[in-house]
Amino acid sequence: MQTSSPKNGEKTAAGATLLLGSAIAFGISAPVGAIVGAASCYYMQRKRFGIVECLLASTAVLKESFDDLTSRFSSPDKTHSGEVVSAVLSQIPIVKHFELQLREQLDADGEWLENLVKTNPRTERLRSFGVLGEPGDGKSWLLKFAILRFMERYPKGRVYIHDMELRKTIDKWGEDGAWFGLKPGEVVYETVDELEKLVNQIWRELDKPTDEVPILLVVDELNNVLDQFSNKRKTNLVKRLEDIKNRGGKRDIQFAIATQVLDVEGAGISQAFIRALDWVVLRTAAKVGQIHRNMGLRDSQKKQFDGLVDDLEALPNSDDFYPCITYIGKELQLNAVPDLGWMPRSLKITSPEAEAASWLETILTNNPDILAKVQDGMITSRTQLANALDPILRATGEPLMKRAKTDDRWVEIGKKWSSLITGEFPQENATHLERTELVDRALPHDAEVSAIADLESVPN
Repeated sequence: MQTSSPKNGEKTAAGATLLLGSAIAFGISAPVGAIVGAASCYYMQRKRFGIVECLLASTAVLKESFDDLTSRFSSPDKTHSGEVVSAVLSQIPIVKHFELQLREQLDADGEWLENLVKTNPRTERLRSFGVLGEPGDGKSWLLKFAILRFMERYPKGRVYIHDMELRKTIDKWGEDGAWFGLKPGEVVYETVDELEKLVNQIWRELDKPTDEVPILLVVDELNNVLDQFSNKRKTNLVKRLEDIKNRGGKRDIQFAIATQVLDVEGAGISQAFIRALDWVVLRTAAKVGQIHRNMGLRDSQKKQFDGLVDDLEALPNSDDFYPCITYIGKELQLNAVPDLGWMPRSLKITSPEAEAASWLETILTNNPDILAKVQDGMITSRTQLANALDPILRATGEPLMKRAKTDDRWVEIGKKWSSLITGEFPQENATHLERTELVDRALPHDAEVSAIADLESVPN
């Protein structure tokens, strides 16, 4: 029940009195109704209660009471009494008015969320943030929203997703519904070693020029990941995340993490790191005892936060939005997460490795003369191949290839080199087909194939 605390009970009573006054004013006597309503408003003002929260607390209790009284008489195929009560109450002008006012006060249309996943208006840099919530609170929905908006803004950006409980996520949502249907091992990762590798890889990107590709790292259930690390590995991981937070915005690198409330000191997370982040606190997590430490709140902010928790408890959930507490730009506010059910089920995100492989296949398919030189032994190293590709890159306006591991194209040539020599890559390329289709053991053929055929013909 919403009246679980004395304070909520007072809000419920005040809201009910205001509703009663409205009903009397509309149906019996306007002067009497006005007196009752004015008395209720005076009481709310003295108690510093918000009119909106009092009204919603009372309507929630009314709905819940009808549910309790009539549920035993309701058959499964009939409309639930609470739905009827909600529908009727929503038609009362004053209730309808205050519900709309509540949406506006909580920014339930999600403008705050749009701003959170984009740039910090004061620095014009990407901002990193965390989501605090218990299982089932909807943390993953917010992370998926961040991914969607990031890809809309940076179509060529790189996204790395880590979900330690990926198998459970797939079991729950299906392969197409888990993380937009992105394939594990390409964009989505699940082992702790993979997360460590991702963080180190992104950390090394910090010293690259600012015109490099933007990057988003998403980590779901960080608390479970940290439990698997030794103290030393945990400290190194958090330190590098802190570096990414402090220096990544300028380089267009950000991360979004979701975690349950945890013992931050025991998890090896410094207060300096936590205080550097913006936070979204979902309903259930807001009432957990260690929440102050998880957000890095200072003593002066704790009382304000506790007051917002009381207000949060008094607000019923809606089908259209879900109240929460946000800590963005060092400001605590009561907001609401909008319904995110409109998001697409799948997205197409190409991993850097797959993108490099696609690039190499395209450029060699479009330039079969260079591929033929590799297979004829005229180009004998990847450095020579890169030298041959440089004029093409220059002519098309692409950046010249760096002969270093920091360039995915260079790394991809190394991975595919043996396949390039044999003609197995790119698949079904014209040069490869011309060579293989003519090979027939009954006809004269290359010495290398003859040697193989001769060996096979020797009796054991």
